[in-house]
Amino acid sequence: MNNPKNLIIHHTAVSRTKNAHQFEATDNYHKSKGWGQIGYHYLIEPDGTVMQGRKENETGAHTSQLNMNFFSLGICLTGDFDTEEPTKEQCESLLLLIQKKQREYAIPENHVVPHRKYAPKSCWGKLLPDDILGYCKRRLASDMPDISAWAMASVQKAKDQGKITNWESPKSPMKPADLRWAFHKCGVKIELCDRELTREEWAVIFDRLGLLNPV
Repeated sequence: MNNPKNLIIHHTAVSRTKNAHQFEATDNYHKSKGWGQIGYHYLIEPDGTVMQGRKENETGAHTSQLNMNFFSLGICLTGDFDTEEPTKEQCESLLLLIQKKQREYAIPENHVVPHRKYAPKSCWGKLLPDDILGYCKRRLASDMPDISAWAMASVQKAKDQGKITNWESPKSPMKPADLRWAFHKCGVKIELCDRELTREEWAVIFDRLGLLNPV
């Protein structure tokens, strides 16, 4: 599968109170069904950790209806969303992952759908709406700082790597001392620009310079 047209979102339907980290259990269960490996391309644990399942160029085993396995990436969240909601960490990781794949494959919002669009089941959970992107954004609105959409992925990288501090106000300007510290964290000596830039602007610059790539 070279160009997925859809992102199909699932839940494991096993409460995280019974098993918080379910990647291995899900992988073993799918292997027991003769699928060779976990059927999803990604699984997101309650702490927001994104686990790689199948490679993106491999056909999934998550939505057999209408042969959607051949045209989609399957993303699953740990939990039973008939009885509980995703954690905010899961929502943040899911939102960033969806937005990344939308950019990579030009997938429109109306092709980001729950499993139940194709199957007679509640998946991704009857407590949750069909509007997956809207749900995630609303869940995060009270806790996530105001980050520009164009900077979200870069901010997340910089935040995860501890390259820039004070993400409570990503649109606030960075002081020269903060910038020197941030560049030092990246192992780079550089002259600062004349114009005052915000934290999110610097995160994008770091990212485009390749300073946020994993070592």
